[in-house]
Amino acid sequence: MEGFIIGMKMLTRAIMMISVFTSISVELKNPVVKALMYQKGFSGLYTTIGLASSALPFLLKNIVSNRKSFTNPIKVLKKAIELSDSLLHYFTGHIAMKNKLTIISGETRSGKTTYLKNLIQQLTEKEPDLKIGGLIAHGIDENGERLGFELENILTGQRILLCDDNNQKGDLKIGKFYFKQSGLEFGQQSLKDAIEKANLLIVDEIGPMELKGKGWFNEIELAFQKDDLDMIWVVRKSLLDKVLKLWQHSNVEVINISKNYK
Repeated sequence: MEGFIIGMKMLTRAIMMISVFTSISVELKNPVVKALMYQKGFSGLYTTIGLASSALPFLLKNIVSNRKSFTNPIKVLKKAIELSDSLLHYFTGHIAMKNKLTIISGETRSGKTTYLKNLIQQLTEKEPDLKIGGLIAHGIDENGERLGFELENILTGQRILLCDDNNQKGDLKIGKFYFKQSGLEFGQQSLKDAIEKANLLIVDEIGPMELKGKGWFNEIELAFQKDDLDMIWVVRKSLLDKVLKLWQHSNVEVINISKNYK
């Protein structure tokens, strides 16, 4: 009888823990929460809570295999200790990132996109079977002045206006440009399609919106869930440290572009 009571108490605590961690894990999926925690220096806490939330179902599945488990707490504890190596591999698998991430970085208008297009051409010639998808942002210039950007879907070649200096209803103002909702939706869908179909994902570029959990943030998070998808990002130099802090990647190469790359 005493064992049954102890088991019921364990079951009650387990249910409470599942409820709490489920609620927390839902909130952690909010891009604004992640961006805010990383910006405030709580990246370690975010990762720890995320791992704990994902590990709980794993532990319950492997430890509590039948009803008798709740009447024998010593046996449950012993099994939990025995699973320590498996849990370590579980955590390692979640933390380790197989994707290779290359970041092209430089000052504003230093030629980052030009470098990117040349790199894509070289990769295509070197590896004809490589499926490249994602976004390229083409600057719209007039008399030497940058007036906005057009987005190109690499897979389809389709283009659409992303932002300009003309404020329209529903536009989102970032810096001196007004971002069009149609352009943002086009970019998000283009990235989702590329994540599904491509071997190499291009994101030109990652900026202030993504650091706030907007823009291409959700698509980048989705891309990291694919082990066989390498990525190339374009990031301006002033935002590089913040981007590296937000997405702490274990396999990253940064290519610094000098001013006026041609």
